[in-house]
Amino acid sequence: MLTLSPDSADAECGFSCSGRILGEDQALMSERVLDARLMVYDTLRLYGGKPERFVITKELLNLACSAWSCYQQYLHEKKKEELSEKEKGAFEEDNKWKLQEVHDKKKEIEDLEREKKNLEHQS
Repeated sequence: MLTLSPDSADAECGFSCSGRILGEDQALMSERVLDARLMVYDTLRLYGGKPERFVITKELLNLACSAWSCYQQYLHEKKKEELSEKEKGAFEEDNKWKLQEVHDKKKEIEDLEREKKNLEHQS
């Protein structure tokens, strides 16, 4: 039989709620999304689990618009970072090929100088 001390019961309840919200297909859900879903879940519990009791005010709509704008900005910044990383990777790859070309040219020059010295010694 499993018993919980009163001070850990809240934590266990939280884990249980998180487990219901975070299904197997959503195991990679970000912490921010999980927190948001838990906040919605907790708020709905305050209204008896009945969303129709929740009053949508102008302030709430303004907050939702603000949240949406912040999310759009986040997506924009994330896309910029991804493009920057791709460009950085392409730049590094290009530099890698250029360094290889320089190395090959140096080796070719060294080989030609050796061949020149051999020819000079033979004559």
